[in-house]
Amino acid sequence: MGDRASGEYQLFNHRLPVETLSRLHRYRDYLNQTQPGIDANVSMAARMLLFRALDQGRTRLIGPTADLRPQPRVGARMPRLSLHNETKSGLPRKRV
Repeated sequence: MGDRASGEYQLFNHRLPVETLSRLHRYRDYLNQTQPGIDANVSMAARMLLFRALDQGRTRLIGPTADLRPQPRVGARMPRLSLHNETKSGLPRKRV
């Protein structure tokens, strides 16, 4: 894990209930017992479970090829797309 490029992951902190943290420790122990050599830590176990949950949620809720990118909020201002036939002020160009 130490040889990965730092840009591959981004830090994400979250407060967890004590019982959830205990479950993560148990899952880490399970990984180390069932897959010798990976030397899993709690962070790796949490990442693996999060990736699995996201994949299952995507498949179950919206299909296997769904796009999970964030969708704009209702009422959010969307950037205006510039059209080639408009001036910088947004008014249509005059045809001559």
